[in-house]
Amino acid sequence: MPQPERKKIDLEGRIVKDGVRKALRDRQLALTDLVSFCEAIRTAREQKAISLEKRTEGTFAEYRRQKTSASGGRGFRLSLC
Repeated sequence: MPQPERKKIDLEGRIVKDGVRKALRDRQLALTDLVSFCEAIRTAREQKAISLEKRTEGTFAEYRRQKTSASGGRGFRLSLC
């Protein structure tokens, strides 16, 4: 008896596994970027560097726009610290 169904399930499982792995990697990268931006803003606030704080916030806003645009509008929402 042929087993093409088993091969199809294995292939679909591999596709799902790869998709989940990529989603988790993307999530981790986004969280790492968020932490970096938060640290930069916190440092600027502690040093009372208002212009640096505003530039960092602007850069983060642009980063979010680019990520949302790259994902076809299905972007993620990251709150700023």
